[in-house]
Amino acid sequence: MEQYATFFKSMLRHPLQTGSVIPSSRYLAQTMVRDMDLKNASCVVELGPGTGAFTRTILSQLNPQAVFFALEWNPNLVTFLKREFPNAEIHCDSAEHLGKYLAERNTKADYILSGLPLSWLPKDLGERVLDTVHESLTDHGKFSMFQYIHSSMTPMGAQVHHMLKKRFRSIKISRTLRNLPPALVLTCEK
Repeated sequence: MEQYATFFKSMLRHPLQTGSVIPSSRYLAQTMVRDMDLKNASCVVELGPGTGAFTRTILSQLNPQAVFFALEWNPNLVTFLKREFPNAEIHCDSAEHLGKYLAERNTKADYILSGLPLSWLPKDLGERVLDTVHESLTDHGKFSMFQYIHSSMTPMGAQVHHMLKKRFRSIKISRTLRNLPPALVLTCEK
């Protein structure tokens, strides 16, 4: 229940950065990781974990020797995440600084998962984040993000799809109706 209260407070304080009124469902989390071989991954990164809906699923499937860290800009959510996942590495920082954390480890990510509301971000910030994501992936790495079905049909949603097509060689789209609101998962391969 604390997860919902924390998420709702965050949404009230920062509605454009939070992007929803409730956390993502476990069904959306399962769809986000479905095309990822987390058991054999060396490095996995989560951007915008919120209250950890995807984090829980990632950690349950991840190889214990793999590097995992998450970047969350909201300090209140970071505090919650550190309590909820005491063994996970959570940083209070913007997704556009992802490269710094990978450079410190001298590695690239096999998989990057994002809970960021890219269609709500200013276009230049979205472009910088996606450039950083693309540069941070291994040669055949994958990036997974979601858009709510209703926002995917807006000009901003189409803009995000266009930005992804510029950077990735393939984009697989899956639907998750068992989420409020229903969502599309976009799994992009470098």
